[in-house]
Amino acid sequence: MVDPHGLTIPDISLPFSACTPHPAAHEIDAGTVEWLLDFGLLQTAEQERYFRAIGVGRWFPSLLPHGDVERVLLGSQLTAWYTILDDHFAEKHGRQGDATSLLRQLVHCEDIARLPDARDDDDDDDAPLHRALRDLSVRLREIAAPEQALRLQWHSLQYYLGIAAETAYTAQGTLPGLADYQRIRRLNSCIPPFFVMSEIARGDRLPAGSLIRPDVQRLTALAVDLVAVTNDIIGLPRDLERGDTWTLCAVLAHHRGLSVEASLEHMVAQFHRDAEAFSELADRLMLSDPETMPRYIPILQDLVAGHLAWTKDSPRYKLSGWQYGT
Repeated sequence: MVDPHGLTIPDISLPFSACTPHPAAHEIDAGTVEWLLDFGLLQTAEQERYFRAIGVGRWFPSLLPHGDVERVLLGSQLTAWYTILDDHFAEKHGRQGDATSLLRQLVHCEDIARLPDARDDDDDDDAPLHRALRDLSVRLREIAAPEQALRLQWHSLQYYLGIAAETAYTAQGTLPGLADYQRIRRLNSCIPPFFVMSEIARGDRLPAGSLIRPDVQRLTALAVDLVAVTNDIIGLPRDLERGDTWTLCAVLAHHRGLSVEASLEHMVAQFHRDAEAFSELADRLMLSDPETMPRYIPILQDLVAGHLAWTKDSPRYKLSGWQYGT
């Protein structure tokens, strides 16, 4: 049995540097927590202390060296909303073996985001999660271009699919194969919405035709994979300590018989392979599309490197979290 506290996590780095965080990062963090309190998404002092400690409100500003403060704040509040949905609702339903309740919740959330002005007779329509999403959806519609709004909806559906798949496996007490785990991880990491939010916050509007090219989609997937494996590496001691079954380490142990130490080596090697592949592909795309890629690739690089820097600094992947026991 490996002692989580005795496990040495190597320092991982990227061939590109993190951007300078937004100058209003601390004010945005405070505004994000206040928004959570205003909508009743934080209901106890313990939950508030946890969210202030991990700095969820500083995550999105850590990915942007500049941008309209109100738009960055909106992106930060969206981050917090997704975090609540994942940490509280998805984790709870998975551990209770109740995937159906989560699916019902996700369908309701999709309906609210798509039709934020609509009202129905659902008894849960005034629940804090739904009221907060309605607020976000109305404000996003006011600032996003139509194609950006559609991309956000698309990425949200991908995220819902990912956490639904994870919850189903958790509810059944089973683990997917390595390839399926990585496919699901690419969805439930909830990173693609923030490529769009970064674009919006920077005041840019990228052509969708360039972004859906297969080689650009491959670059986007590599950026997401880098964030996902970063979480798997840095969060490993915490995951081991709390006995989390939904981890890359658990999948490698189950399907390949790897020890914790060997799994960690596998993850670190994957991180470096993906980072090298990302940089090589980014260089090629810069040459093939000099109009759009110099605007898009920095968004991906800032998010990946900013997330790595934030993750090393935040207790997010070190604390067990308030969701267990609520």
